[in-house]
Amino acid sequence: MNQTLHIIRKDLRRLRWLLVAWVVIIIGRLALNVAGSSVEPVDTGLQLVIGNLSSLVGLVEMLMWGLLISLLVHDEPLVGANAFWLTRPIEPNALMTAKLALAGLFLILGPSVREVIEMAWFGASPRDVLVAAPSFLFTQAFWMLMLLALAVLTPSLTRFVLTIAAGALSFVVAIGAITTLLVLSRSEEREYVAAPLMPDSTAGIVATLLLMCVVFGVIVYQYRHRWLSRAILIGGSGAVAAVIVASMWPWHFARALEPDPGAWAHDSTRTPARLDATSPPKVSELPSLRPAKIPKKQVATRIDLVGTPPEYAVGSIGVRARLTFSDGTTIVSAQQNGAYVLRFAGDQPLYRPTQLQAVLGDTHLASNARRDFAYTMPVLLRVTDADYQRYGDQPGHLSATVDFALTKFRVFGSLPLSAGAAMRDRTDRFDVVRVLRRSDGCELFVRHISVRPIWAGRVPRQFHYVLRNVERGEAIEGDAQELMPLGELNVAGALFGVTVDGSGAGGFSVWHELLRYPSGAMSASPTPRIDAAWLDGADLVIIESAYAGHVTRSLEVDGFKMRP
Repeated sequence: MNQTLHIIRKDLRRLRWLLVAWVVIIIGRLALNVAGSSVEPVDTGLQLVIGNLSSLVGLVEMLMWGLLISLLVHDEPLVGANAFWLTRPIEPNALMTAKLALAGLFLILGPSVREVIEMAWFGASPRDVLVAAPSFLFTQAFWMLMLLALAVLTPSLTRFVLTIAAGALSFVVAIGAITTLLVLSRSEEREYVAAPLMPDSTAGIVATLLLMCVVFGVIVYQYRHRWLSRAILIGGSGAVAAVIVASMWPWHFARALEPDPGAWAHDSTRTPARLDATSPPKVSELPSLRPAKIPKKQVATRIDLVGTPPEYAVGSIGVRARLTFSDGTTIVSAQQNGAYVLRFAGDQPLYRPTQLQAVLGDTHLASNARRDFAYTMPVLLRVTDADYQRYGDQPGHLSATVDFALTKFRVFGSLPLSAGAAMRDRTDRFDVVRVLRRSDGCELFVRHISVRPIWAGRVPRQFHYVLRNVERGEAIEGDAQELMPLGELNVAGALFGVTVDGSGAGGFSVWHELLRYPSGAMSASPTPRIDAAWLDGADLVIIESAYAGHVTRSLEVDGFKMRP
């Protein structure tokens, strides 16, 4: 223990100015994050300045990570036989413990304190900090161990930097080669696969945890034995084993249970699948990135789930079909493809206002019209060009099994039009940061905070914002512009800071939304007159749309023709 403390004191004296600079960078990023969240959305000039400074500080922080670890480890290098410290009576375990302790203190504890302060600034509770902390610590520890492993396998800063550059380049080339190979070798036809629809980050978490154990083992082995080739072999074989074990991991702890839509979804007679006779089939060439050996066409058509409650949106996710003709010929197809269809304003829209109106009840929603928009029709059949030419005009008997994905809309809550208004549940919080009223509308700056444990399963969901006046029974949609917290850099934020995109396995995520009412889009229905009196009685309604499970239905159609 005395030798460990002696090494720690020696490194603190040797790296004192670099560590002071590191603390300044941590404080600087904290100040920029706080300042960025306080800037008015309309002040684009100041936003640009703070954003550029934040990007610069984030880049410097990444470089400082590598420099700190290199100077910490390479003062007593573990590669080569001419290091001065080998002639001193330094215990390998004491040396390793001192290096790990200092790395953890400055590269994990320091940024963690900053993140706790940031979370408190954004309004996180102590419970939120406890829930999000494992995700951040997990990420920080992973990158610290990875860089430490590279440092113990290299003799100097130069070799350390070259190894990182070579590794990054090799990774990019490998990903590009694998992606190209997969694109060129895979079939353009997305075959039907009966797989869980819930996102599952179990394999990623397990693989990362196992890889951390392998990397830590490499560090310990190199400090104790200083055998470079064997340490590299341990690291390479361990990484392969980690990936294999993670891919075969049986316990999917990070996947939520499949939601049950309710009794109505289990009654196939009440909610049957029906082919929409008013929408003719859409026939197109099967898209391909290379010349097809056998030209194929895809026949898409609209399939409805009849009797669905109005607060549910329905989408097709897979079709298994069989088309039989009078001469005994049968075409069998199973796929999860979709064909994009352009609809115009005069068409009946397949758009969310139907569900928004359903959850708003008696309040009339003036929905926005779209001059045109694209949606996806499920591909019912894939046929060869020859079969289409021969049987396209012949009626046949269609038997199909269709899988539908359900999305349920519900009112999450409502907020008054006043700065400081807030509401939350266990995982999400919404704050009205600022309100700017105009003579014919208003702008709202809303902050959305999400807190989720790294091991928790996630149900896909989105949030929609509607301005409502209950007394007048009127509601309007607006235009939403998503803004990132200015204190976070895209790349650096994913590695070192608050996750701002919500795509990670868990942790603390922040979104900023700038909402403008009424919408600049042309309205499909009479729009209420928005003035000061209307806004005085208005509130902001937050509506959640979340994945609600899936149902399977059988479909039988006589006289079906593929050709429109």
